Amino acid sequence: MSKPTLKGIYRPSLKAMIAFSCALLFSSCSPITSNLAGDDDPVQIPPPVDENQPLSNGSSPGSTPGSALVMLDLPAFNQRSSVNWGPILKDIVNHEAPGDSNSYGDMITLGHETTHGINSYARNSLNNSGKRANGFYLLNSKIALIEEPKMRKSQVAAFVPVPLRNSRFDLYIAGSPDWDDRPTYVLDEWIAYINGSAAGVELVKLGLWRAGWRDGVTGTMDFCVFSVALGMAIEKFDPAYFKANTQFREFLAFNLQRGMKVFFEGRKMPDFADDNLNRYYETFRDSQDAAAMRDFLYRTYGEAWVKSAVFTD
Repeated sequence: MSKPTLKGIYRPSLKAMIAFSCALLFSSCSPITSNLAGDDDPVQIPPPVDENQPLSNGSSPGSTPGSALVMLDLPAFNQRSSVNWGPILKDIVNHEAPGDSNSYGDMITLGHETTHGINSYARNSLNNSGKRANGFYLLNSKIALIEEPKMRKSQVAAFVPVPLRNSRFDLYIAGSPDWDDRPTYVLDEWIAYINGSAAGVELVKLGLWRAGWRDGVTGTMDFCVFSVALGMAIEKFDPAYFKANTQFREFLAFNLQRGMKVFFEGRKMPDFADDNLNRYYETFRDSQDAAAMRDFLYRTYGEAWVKSAVFTD
């Protein structure tokens, strides 16, 4: 993608992202969740499992990692269509949050930024759990809620190997200090990148991509790495959360598989192909620098699943 901005992340209101700078957005956003008016079926974060129960590769016994993720319904707010949209982008636009308004000529950016608004809506309006949590739009009218771990976002940086640190690392992981107390900020960006990339890849497949070359799946690959680093940081700094919180581990597995699938498809497309991107992935997959990341994934989800879902094109 072109150089990303922090627009739309953790907005105090969806309209505020247009009126204020990113720094002001971050400094003024309230962490307090709210309830939907008249909601008689409040959304709850799944309760943690028994802390003495083994991880079972991150899932319930006998299940595939990611398959036990608890997702909640989010009906569409809009009924819009365009000859320039594929089904994925149409899905995202039709879930654009109330009060939000996104108009971008770049279809990947449209998917990315609209996803930020939906995530913000889920965080501020659909979390009735009484816990600090974040919400994420996973397409097909589904969201997932993730409780905040007891750690700092800045603690994630040390788990990203030096060869995998790039401009997005500088901006989102080492930078963005105003949201240091909300480490799931990393996941907010990750899901926005995956959704935007998925929309772009689909447009290429449908013959609807007309924008020429751009880094259409690079951000998705970057944040797959950064989100693994988040998991490693949580395991170290909030081990009780990591062990007990099946929802987080399932979320990480579900979106690793989803994100890597989009990456593998996109990197073969001339419109998104990039030799630097391929080298980045190969460093993650093969280098000694990233061995600790692979070891974390193997012990959390099992080596066979990781090699199939994350490292098999």
